[in-house]
Amino acid sequence: MELAHAEDTRIAHKTGVADINLKHMLYMAYDWIHDMISVSRLSGISRIHSICESKLDWTLKCRVAKCLWKFRTRIKDDRSSLNKDDLERNLLDVCKIVENYLKRNKPMPNLELHKQTLNRLIKHAFDNKEWYDDWKAVPKHYDGSKEDDKQLVDIIFDASRKYEANVFLVLSIVRVFNAHVFNDQSALFLEKNYDKAFSMCIEALMYTLTHV
Repeated sequence: MELAHAEDTRIAHKTGVADINLKHMLYMAYDWIHDMISVSRLSGISRIHSICESKLDWTLKCRVAKCLWKFRTRIKDDRSSLNKDDLERNLLDVCKIVENYLKRNKPMPNLELHKQTLNRLIKHAFDNKEWYDDWKAVPKHYDGSKEDDKQLVDIIFDASRKYEANVFLVLSIVRVFNAHVFNDQSALFLEKNYDKAFSMCIEALMYTLTHV
């Protein structure tokens, strides 16, 4: 659909259905984000549709929609063919959306773009937030052991630190260390764990769009 829209734009085709269908998919994705945020422990996140429309460029909007539709399909359709590789990639894609947004809108001065990792960007963008010290204090160098896997899941449901810190810890671990932590037996793939991790990555995205 995205390719069809790009082709319609290239040839100035005005009556194609790609634009209408894509916008419908975007707005449905925003509705689902609104539902997630409405039960979130994050505060001060509102105007989901307008924030996404104004802050994200077209490419990132389409990527957000694709992630949400994949997630929604897995929940609503027990015939879904998404496997664990797909589920992991979907989480990772949300992390990359946040990373790419920060690189464009809050770049680190005097540092080459390829060295601007997600953890460095989080520090640069949010080191003045009250939750930052909680995020910084947790080691993020996981080696893929069973203890690491348990620690990742524990972070998802931890109530001892500020919720925003947990949200960005999950985002960091999924983005940087997914190859080491995740495997087919990972506890992350249990439904309640995966659903919460995905929601937290979306919450990190909306927090970033709100504050950057």
